Amino acid sequence: MTLFDNIWSGHCTGKKDGVYEQLRVDLVYGHEGTLALCLEQLKKYDGPKMAPEQLFFVVDHFSPPSSGPFADIVRDLSTFCSQRQISLRMHEGIGHRLMLEDERVQPGMLVVGADSHTTTIGGKGALGIGLGSSDVLAVLMTGTVWLKRPPVAAVRLHGELPPGVEAKDAVLQLLADHGQGGFLGEVVEYQDDSTAGLALEQRAVLTNMCVEMGAVSALVSNCTPDGSARKLDLDLSGLSPLVARPGAPDNVTPAKQLGDVTIDTAMVGSCAAGGLSDLETAARLLAGRKVAPGTNLLVTPATRRILITAVEKGIISTLLEAGAVLLNPSCGACGGIDKGIPAVGETVITTAPRNYGSRARVGSKVYLASTATTVASALAGTICPGGGS
Repeated sequence: MTLFDNIWSGHCTGKKDGVYEQLRVDLVYGHEGTLALCLEQLKKYDGPKMAPEQLFFVVDHFSPPSSGPFADIVRDLSTFCSQRQISLRMHEGIGHRLMLEDERVQPGMLVVGADSHTTTIGGKGALGIGLGSSDVLAVLMTGTVWLKRPPVAAVRLHGELPPGVEAKDAVLQLLADHGQGGFLGEVVEYQDDSTAGLALEQRAVLTNMCVEMGAVSALVSNCTPDGSARKLDLDLSGLSPLVARPGAPDNVTPAKQLGDVTIDTAMVGSCAAGGLSDLETAARLLAGRKVAPGTNLLVTPATRRILITAVEKGIISTLLEAGAVLLNPSCGACGGIDKGIPAVGETVITTAPRNYGSRARVGSKVYLASTATTVASALAGTICPGGGS
């Protein structure tokens, strides 16, 4: 059986009409932006009914708030949680990455969240499924969720990532090959048969961006999928630095073909990056060098723990000496909310998972890339493959 099969079957408590299955939920994730949409209903029903330790609530999108209305949302959620003895992780970093660090999230768990990138925790071997705020409200009141069982697409990873190539390039290759609807309605289960084995932070990139491929969720496992799963193969050794051009994450081309594209801002961060390995990559490329004149390099560590470690290892000083701008652990400019919003007409290269026309700001041009390619581009002032390849 696949890891997904084991998790799903182990959480199934009932069926209806032969189509929908009732699943016991181990943990519910939510942030201030989505919880705000169901907060009044939770107050009305004196909820949630799930135990406080089953709730993973964070403030990471408006962190810290950049406007009065955002500040009001944060205050209301903070007050609600305080009154009900619910732990609220405020300004500690991106919720998806905090769950990777938290011991409450364990392999084999089922986590639902009011955010599409709840799938990120699949890198840790837990099944994360993103739902709408009203659906999460129902889960909070019952502790269960009704879903159709999705089919599994098994993607075998083998070989070894070349220098300057990262897991982000693997995702972009899958998007190039299969498009945004290539895994529509499926759960992607990556079988990691790579030469060295992918580290957790790289695995999390794979599961994070399954949403952009149309998938319900994604996991990384060492299971051999059974005959019922759709099977695909990806040779990591044959990958090269890739970039998704503005408008869609599957609008992919080799980074070396975009050398004439001048960038205004490079961003390292978001739930698809910002890990310690990303900061280490950035420091290695920036050591003894300077960001190109006229180019901004914004670096957002994914969590407070990552930031502290990076300070202790001297990584942050290397980034700052090279001209990078350090932002506090948060979602930052990824969703066009605050801290680094581009001007109309500006060109951005970023490690974020999305580049739709309205994602950062309407009128800006957003390219998606790995950390290595993003930093290399900041140094050149134009789009440049990671590692100089």
